[in-house]
Amino acid sequence: LDLLAAGGLPSGEVNLGGNVNVSLNGGDLYVGPEKIDSDNQVHLSFLNGGRISAGNVLFDVAGGLDNKYSASFFSDGDMTINGPVNITSVKGAVLNVTAGGKLKISSQGKILIYSGTNIHPGGVLFISGREGIDFEAAGGIEIGDYDKVRDVRSSITSANGGLTFSSDNGFYSYNINYHSKKDMSIVSGDGGVFIGADHPNIVKPGGKPDERQVNLGTVKNTSLIIDEGNISISGHDQNITNPSSGVVFEGYIIDVSGDMNLNGSSSKYSGTVFSNSDITARNINATGFTDEGFGDAIQSAGGVGIDGFTNITVSGKAIFYGESRSQFIPENKFQGGMYSPGMYIGTISLGPTVINLNGGFDFTAKSGGSAAVVFGNDNQKITMSNGVYSFTAESTGAEAFNLRAELYSSDRSFDFALNNATFNINATVNDAPGFYFADNGTNGTSITKYTNGLKFSGNGDVNIYVNNDSSDKPTMLINQLDNKDLVGNLTVNAVNESGDAIYIGGRVNTSLLNATISGVSHGQGSGIVFATTPEVKLVSLNSNSLSGSSSKGSGIQLTGNNITLTSGILTGTATSGNGSGVVLTGGSNYTLDGASVTGNAADGSGISVNGTLTVNNGTAVEGHATGSGNGVTVSGDLATDSGDGISITGTALSGDGIKVDGDTTLTGATLNGTADSGTGVNIAGNLTTDSATQVSGHAASGTGVNLGAALTGATVEGSSDVGTGVQLADNAVVTEAVLNGTSTSGDGVAVTGSVTLDDTSAAALNASSTSGTGLKLADNANVSIQTIAKVTQVKKDADG
Repeated sequence: LDLLAAGGLPSGEVNLGGNVNVSLNGGDLYVGPEKIDSDNQVHLSFLNGGRISAGNVLFDVAGGLDNKYSASFFSDGDMTINGPVNITSVKGAVLNVTAGGKLKISSQGKILIYSGTNIHPGGVLFISGREGIDFEAAGGIEIGDYDKVRDVRSSITSANGGLTFSSDNGFYSYNINYHSKKDMSIVSGDGGVFIGADHPNIVKPGGKPDERQVNLGTVKNTSLIIDEGNISISGHDQNITNPSSGVVFEGYIIDVSGDMNLNGSSSKYSGTVFSNSDITARNINATGFTDEGFGDAIQSAGGVGIDGFTNITVSGKAIFYGESRSQFIPENKFQGGMYSPGMYIGTISLGPTVINLNGGFDFTAKSGGSAAVVFGNDNQKITMSNGVYSFTAESTGAEAFNLRAELYSSDRSFDFALNNATFNINATVNDAPGFYFADNGTNGTSITKYTNGLKFSGNGDVNIYVNNDSSDKPTMLINQLDNKDLVGNLTVNAVNESGDAIYIGGRVNTSLLNATISGVSHGQGSGIVFATTPEVKLVSLNSNSLSGSSSKGSGIQLTGNNITLTSGILTGTATSGNGSGVVLTGGSNYTLDGASVTGNAADGSGISVNGTLTVNNGTAVEGHATGSGNGVTVSGDLATDSGDGISITGTALSGDGIKVDGDTTLTGATLNGTADSGTGVNIAGNLTTDSATQVSGHAASGTGVNLGAALTGATVEGSSDVGTGVQLADNAVVTEAVLNGTSTSGDGVAVTGSVTLDDTSAAALNASSTSGTGLKLADNANVSIQTIAKVTQVKKDADG
């Protein structure tokens, strides 16, 4: 049957009235112009339902195909429609387009197929091409089911073939089930691809954050299934005035037997987005680019985004690459992540994100002016199972990783749960911190608003490496890091060319356990800096190994309050200059419990200890200086209230092995200092100890122990090969102490100034030399012996 429009007309009409049924019993149907080469643009319209059933169907309708209420099209063989399509069903009706062969629609305009309207939803849409479906439209493709109340029944299927959609102006699909035996391909040359469970007028695909009213609790009852093939989707939206994202999945269950390849780009919004979807594939390769994606406190936009309740499982490998090409750097670059990141994971205030990953995953993100990766911070959680997971981030204008808290919230966290997995994080930054974890809207760590940061739990290992190429800002500005629930190793390595490598300051809530942390500064910064404030909650460094190195600064600095280091290891190195290997500056609740601290320096102190510290259960401090510096410099109050006291060992070349500088109190301590040409132990500040404290100093050609201040308590052993064993210098005051000085060829004990000893200390003084002088008094020596009377008073009761 041929339905022909009259020739010579600019447009011809073929109208089929109410409920017209055309059945050709296997014969072919042609609708079009009278002449094949005619300019006649035939328009085919079904006015009130109707049905067509034929063998092969060809609609040559350049004027368009449309209907009113509903219609059904069946072909035993191929069905081809050439021309714009705008067909729909209504509530209670079915729109059916079914081809026993291949279904092909080619349009210079649009292809619009709906199961209803937003005013009259409730119809059902069936599109089927047994041997394949091929839609091609210059003006865009939109296929949708408006009804979100009931279960999705509308579908596009191919039992033996594949699905191909090609559009020059966007592809929008909502509430449609897809099922294909073979490959599926969607290409949008200049327009985004949106496959979602909501109409894009309700969820604007990749729209401005305040316009994306994403329902993250949407039931995922819409599916896309590929039985024996791959899926390939490419969406590129370059619209400046009304832009959208490149590729968006929202609220879908996707099961692909083969590989999934996605490539999305956008001029203003996100490149590729996964939201509230379950995805299973053999391999996934997803890339997303944004020229100037913009996010704020509600929603991020960037190269690649993952949020909502999303589950992704691969049997092979998943590769995600997100890039922001924007070079815009906000005035407050620490908040740059909210502008245009290469990748964002999780949301801010649209509800929690729960992401389950299974297999091997590589995430790579690059950005110019914004953070490479933004982690949302509203009870977000990623579970990583059975594989190696890698995050690689590079930013030239802002931080590599940005953790954002919901505005005005506190105690939020981003959780990584490992299940037989290894998690690697690699970051490179140029002019900002590698990691920046702070609440939204602040220019740094906040006392009243803060985040709990990154939490690692489960079974597996976590490795973090961050490099700062050319910045004087900290490589890792980490306020929060928690691995106390992780059964496995946490290793952190950070490098900075000039500034601090690792910095933890402000109000922190770090809880680390059995972690290995290394920071290296090639400039004047420190390898590792912990600088807390009185409002700090807790910095727990239990059983951790910290290693810091600096070329011109200090290797490690631990300063502040509520710091606990239990059975941990600190190793700090200042490779040159006057920096210290390790600086320990105690505040309130600063405890070293069974810890081991080692510091190495050139012209500075291997270890510098000052402030108020509790040192319990045999904490060991060992410092070494290879130049003119001191092995260990001690000043402050070091008290022991549990187990053995602190053990301090220091070695030096021309400096002091151990130097006591300033008023210092030690309890149950053991000091052992050695030097070559310098002093083994130099007590240059007032030192108060108990009788259990032992001080031992040895020098090859210098002085074993030099005392030039007040010493109370302690047993002092000083020895030297060719120098002086113990030197009592000017202003030395010794009370209730035992002094022993020995030398091979020098003086055992030398008094070189005005010295005061109590009678107990004077009686216990021992000086000896093998070939030198045992006790030597210099010409200006002046020794005073004071008698200290001890009075015992019998305790009486209240009435005397």
